[in-house]
Amino acid sequence: MTPLEQGPLADQLTAALHADETRMRRLEICRAVLGADAWIGAGFLRNLIWDRDFGDGGVVPLQDDIDVLYFDPADLSQDSEAAFENRLNTEEPGALWQVRNQARMHLKHGDRPYRDIKDAISFWLETATAIAVRLHKVNAVQDRIEIISAYGLQDLFAGFLRPTAPDRVDRFLQRVQQKHWQGRWPGIRVLAEEPHE
Repeated sequence: MTPLEQGPLADQLTAALHADETRMRRLEICRAVLGADAWIGAGFLRNLIWDRDFGDGGVVPLQDDIDVLYFDPADLSQDSEAAFENRLNTEEPGALWQVRNQARMHLKHGDRPYRDIKDAISFWLETATAIAVRLHKVNAVQDRIEIISAYGLQDLFAGFLRPTAPDRVDRFLQRVQQKHWQGRWPGIRVLAEEPHE
């Protein structure tokens, strides 16, 4: 089993999610449609913390795409992903669901095959984005948020936008420019010269 994030920052992220009814509902829907091994990552989490801590103080509705991740090496079909998206859209119309089987994403990006979800997100471009959560059913009446991260949670809470590896800096800089993140979150710091090693 992949080690889960624990400690004060994981507790802060968990509390922020519990305080957000929309995100909690979408975690529940994701689990109901894709099962216990489905995760939601990227902007679903980054934007929650950065809107709160590094934005201009305004309330930002959850309008970004919802990156749903699963890992099934036995079925690399994009049709399966589309079927999951259709089911999610039936449950929560208007949400921007984007479902990707991480067992096939290495083919799209030219990487070596990924071993699991945590390995797959380690190839994402920003450390503060390489985080995913799922809702785990502890028993019939209790759920628990589980968090995985390829690079820890420090950059997320510090507002650091850092590339995940030196060989990804060019793509990282293109993405930073395209996304206009510093306009949305004026308090973040771009650390392109300090990639994760």
